[in-house]
Amino acid sequence: MKSRGLMTTAGGFSLINKHLSEAMEAAMPECDWVPFDAVESVLHRRPFFRAATTLLALMQFPKVILGSRIPPRDVMPRVDLFQRKLAQLLPNAAKDCQFTFQTQSLFDASVPGIPHFLYTDHTFLANRRYDPPRKTWPASMAWRRMERNLYERCRVCFVTSQFAEDSLVEDYGVDPKRVQVVSSGCNIDLPDSGPLRSRVPRRIIFVGVEWGRKGGPLLLEALRIVRGTFPDATLDVVGCDPGVSDTGVRCHGRIPHQHVGTHLLEADIFCLPSFAEPSAAALIEASAFALPVVSTRVGGTPERVREGETGFLVEPGDAHALAAALLKLMQDPALARLMGTAGRQRVLAEFSWAATARRIADRISAELK
Repeated sequence: MKSRGLMTTAGGFSLINKHLSEAMEAAMPECDWVPFDAVESVLHRRPFFRAATTLLALMQFPKVILGSRIPPRDVMPRVDLFQRKLAQLLPNAAKDCQFTFQTQSLFDASVPGIPHFLYTDHTFLANRRYDPPRKTWPASMAWRRMERNLYERCRVCFVTSQFAEDSLVEDYGVDPKRVQVVSSGCNIDLPDSGPLRSRVPRRIIFVGVEWGRKGGPLLLEALRIVRGTFPDATLDVVGCDPGVSDTGVRCHGRIPHQHVGTHLLEADIFCLPSFAEPSAAALIEASAFALPVVSTRVGGTPERVREGETGFLVEPGDAHALAAALLKLMQDPALARLMGTAGRQRVLAEFSWAATARRIADRISAELK
């Protein structure tokens, strides 16, 4: 007899939702999955409720929505009104389900009396673990209570990194036995074989939507230093358009995610000098395209970039150390190719949504016996 599980996601908030959902269905064919898009379910065919939630989101997160150009829909799950409506809808959606599972921890998709499982890459309090602590979006006390209660209610919290596990255990007091690192996968199609780059490495690529948090201005400073030695060094910025007019810099803005691979194939070095980073998919996607990676020792990044093996890690905010790492790869093409090859091999062996889903499925099955 098949089991039945409610899978709650936040729609288009993250590509993780789509890929992990598909992988979970493949990993648990013995389960009838009931898909539940929290955002669509709460707002669909409720124009007045949608308008009220949009207004509250604009009032609560004006700098986030207007300054970062993030659509109100992406922050609506943080609005208390949204949380209350979701709690009303979930019991009916989970009818006849043996367990519930949700991606992201923006809301509480648990239902009383039913085992609940969560997959997430970060926590609110993890922002304090950066040096200096990261400034966060404003969060009401009701939302913060919701988040803490969510972790307490979960049978198991699946996380993408040891960094996230440490936060759950140390910041929220979650029993380590109820937390499991299951990693993550790539959100773009990978090339069948590692690209063979015979040219000298001069093209740097940055992929990210949040230019400031991911260290874009710092990378520009490092590029100016690099161009003092290699005037032909260039930078492609994919995912945002910060309005930079520096020589050698090309900004491509927001593009369809499936087109990111084209830019990775044309690049030689991937650089993401973030100040805060839970577990960026862009890091493993770059490695999958056989690019050496230069990044920073923050959050879950050291778990995705092996220092001296698949790339280099520097301290956040150090433009000279960043430039030195980029120069080392440009001065040693053989090393750049070696690191790129090692990175691709590691991604293929350790980072895939199929492997992540298999780990989650095995644990869920064991917990439900």
